[in-house]
Amino acid sequence: MLCALPYAITFGGELAVESILSGLYSQVNPEWSQVEAGRWGSMMGLLNVVARPLGGFISDLLYRKFKTTKAKKFWCLFCGFMQGVFLLWIGLVPSLKVHSLIASLMVMCVFMEMGNGANYGFVYFVNKKHPGIVAGSTGAFGNIGGVLFSLVFRYNVVNGKTNYFRSFWIIGICSMATTALCTLIPLREEVPELSEKEKEIIATDVESNSNGSFSCEKN
Repeated sequence: MLCALPYAITFGGELAVESILSGLYSQVNPEWSQVEAGRWGSMMGLLNVVARPLGGFISDLLYRKFKTTKAKKFWCLFCGFMQGVFLLWIGLVPSLKVHSLIASLMVMCVFMEMGNGANYGFVYFVNKKHPGIVAGSTGAFGNIGGVLFSLVFRYNVVNGKTNYFRSFWIIGICSMATTALCTLIPLREEVPELSEKEKEIIATDVESNSNGSFSCEKN
């Protein structure tokens, strides 16, 4: 569940949000045609090319720096939590102009998609004996999250129009609550293997300390 629940938030949120963007932009700026709104909406998906690998890359950097799998875990949860923060803020400010709305959603989307990459950055460490099961269940929960969040948009209708902003803050609160609860789920501690350079440095230090101790004993 440590991988599945955050992925339901990040990837599920991405599926749901991207599906309503053209309708949202058309509602906020009625002057735009459906085609124009769809063009702007499609840009969010393009961020995956950069943001998703970046999330995994940062996950690996933190793992090497702090020498613990907890760094991977909390980086993933941080991305999901920040996604929720931005969705909550966007949902509570329905007066945003269309270009400000697009910029806000793009920043939110960076955290959302980095969370996707960060999630798969530690799937292997959750259960090394059955990584395939963990990966499969994680992907499945991503689609389940997409269905559930789509229902939030589906049933937030006022006067025949979808209340997108209320849906955003509802999804934002769900995202923050879920990631906060996931911090309580334990993760097996793993230490990254040392590189050859690091092994040489340690060996040199040990040898130096041994020589120093030998000299002291001799004196």
